Amino acid sequence: METEITIRDSHLAQLLANVPDELIAQKQWVCWKYQQRGDSRKPTKVPIDPVTGKNADVTNPETHTSFEVAINRYKEDKNISGVGFVFTAQDDFVGIDLDQCVHPETREPDKWAANIIESAESYCECSPSGEGFHIILRGVAPKGGS
Repeated sequence: METEITIRDSHLAQLLANVPDELIAQKQWVCWKYQQRGDSRKPTKVPIDPVTGKNADVTNPETHTSFEVAINRYKEDKNISGVGFVFTAQDDFVGIDLDQCVHPETREPDKWAANIIESAESYCECSPSGEGFHIILRGVAPKGGS
């Protein structure tokens, strides 16, 4: 149990210290928790409405809230695994998801990933798996979102 608290505290400290003010100002935040679905080996991150504690709909802004409310739910509810930013058609934020690019021994990004992170010159965080990175920046996503 102590390890879980340490991981949660570390995650919270990173969020509070690193999320830029322009993202904090958006009411596009949800919480999430891991849930095993079907026979998948990997759990799914299920979005949670920080206000109600029920499942959130990433396409419904009524289930999104402020950064502060999402952080407070995360602090209070040990079933919550993390806090996440929701991209909408009304904003100009896009995300880059870099998977399986962390050196297992050094915990540093692989060279190709480091080049992308540096060239993006934007907010970057470790993915919940610890094996990749999420970058959030202003831009336009290609059709289809990929």
